[in-house]
Amino acid sequence: MIKILAILILSKTIVQSSTVPLNLVCTDSSLSNTTLEWDIPDAFQLRTLTHFDGLLWNASGIGNGDGSDVAYFQRFTGPQLSEFHGKKIITLDFISRANATFQALVFEVEGLDNPDIANLSDCILSSPQIINPNQMEWTSASLFDYQSSNGLGDTTSVSTKTIDSTKSYVFGLIISDYVVNTYPMGIDMGPGINNFGDIVAFIGESPTNPSGYFLYTWQTLSGSNSDLDGNWAIKLNVVQNMTLTNYNIYEDFSLIQTISPTCFESSCSTETVSLGATSPGDYQYFVTSLYDNGETESGSSNIIEVNVSNSPPEEFNIVEPEDGEVFNYSENELYQDIRFIWRDAEDIDEQSLTYKLEICNQNNNSDVCWDTTLIQNEDLIVGSFCRFEIEVQKLIEDLGIIDNPNTIRWTVNAFDGFDSTVVTGGNSIFYLNFNFLEIGNELLASKYKLIGNYPNPFNPTTTLSYFIPKDEFVYINIHDSNGRLVRNLVKEQRLAGRNSVNWNATNNKGQNIAAGVYFYCIEAGNFRQTKKMILLK
Repeated sequence: MIKILAILILSKTIVQSSTVPLNLVCTDSSLSNTTLEWDIPDAFQLRTLTHFDGLLWNASGIGNGDGSDVAYFQRFTGPQLSEFHGKKIITLDFISRANATFQALVFEVEGLDNPDIANLSDCILSSPQIINPNQMEWTSASLFDYQSSNGLGDTTSVSTKTIDSTKSYVFGLIISDYVVNTYPMGIDMGPGINNFGDIVAFIGESPTNPSGYFLYTWQTLSGSNSDLDGNWAIKLNVVQNMTLTNYNIYEDFSLIQTISPTCFESSCSTETVSLGATSPGDYQYFVTSLYDNGETESGSSNIIEVNVSNSPPEEFNIVEPEDGEVFNYSENELYQDIRFIWRDAEDIDEQSLTYKLEICNQNNNSDVCWDTTLIQNEDLIVGSFCRFEIEVQKLIEDLGIIDNPNTIRWTVNAFDGFDSTVVTGGNSIFYLNFNFLEIGNELLASKYKLIGNYPNPFNPTTTLSYFIPKDEFVYINIHDSNGRLVRNLVKEQRLAGRNSVNWNATNNKGQNIAAGVYFYCIEAGNFRQTKKMILLK
């Protein structure tokens, strides 16, 4: 079994800062793979300011019924900004519900003041216009420092603005160029956070104002329409440090891998790396961050100790021959094969398995054994079963069979290169009898017996054999795994001794049946017996 031990080791090399990867753990450790996971350092973690509740209102979007220009904003005040203080504002995301032109704006104001949307006196960031973005998904607008001399949409300076938790921030979109009754702004299911998540600026065109608009009035969504209640699908993204380039992975204090971040500037909060196959043993791992264009390496994360050990193959079971099954052959049947079938074992370490099949003749209180090693491949595996065939004549020779009866013991061991698992139950017994050899004790002379069908699994035909000690009227019926009758195969008088009947996997209507497990039952006088068989397609 895999054992994983994660502990925090206090070391002088560990520097606790916002750039250090935290909470390193091993989420998967086996011979086939070792996977490490850690929290993105706070300095590089993208954080989001939004009142949007995550559930988009699917009925429609919001907009002015006459198609006139309008602006929608969210507000965050000082008390709501404490955990974001000092983080850089980088992008504004929104969801569009119809074709329109969107322009992002961010204002820094005092308290609950409304921004100067006409003159932009308190505007700090803006984006270029985004025309007809993809609908029903988040669109990201890059933000740039607003400089009044250059006007809205200027891209001269990428955002340098950071959150000051003593101020308030109002951020949102001016929406224009949309068709009447198309309603382009996304909104959540509500309820709206009044005057914070649902602010509306009704505006009109004014070429003389810096924004190109004058203000009619500020309202909330519910204040302008009491039937509407929700928060705009808008979010402001902030981050403390944007210079993360890589993570270094250390094993036993040696650098083994450098990876690029996959979660930088995204909403996920953890990073994961798969190290691949690892030999059994004890290992120590830690992770560091590389930033400032790779020139600075953070202190190390917590150190984890990982013990990698092999997991043996999981349990599996014998299918055929069944325990106690009897096989009888005549001299002209020695070319036939005996099938040995068992459930294919699984290995959680994903290693290829080999099977050791051992077959022993227990006559005269001493075993004569034959064995072979089989590789887990397409020649051995059929569906979820392993199948190996041995010609009867070869079995006679290998097991030194010279008379009757013959008690045959067989077993299988699965081996993954390190550990082995014996088939459930260990050994299984079956009997072999040959009508051309001297019979010391005829097993079936006075017994009824339903012999296992051959071949099994089969496709498309199989032979069902049985013994009856006297002339008898015989019924043999086939049922599916739910007990439903599939075929009345035999319904007639039969002579004493060994009898057989072929079945071609059709039902009583002559139709081919589906692959699966089926049961066949014999009734003769007071004798009844049932066995199962597997049809493969």
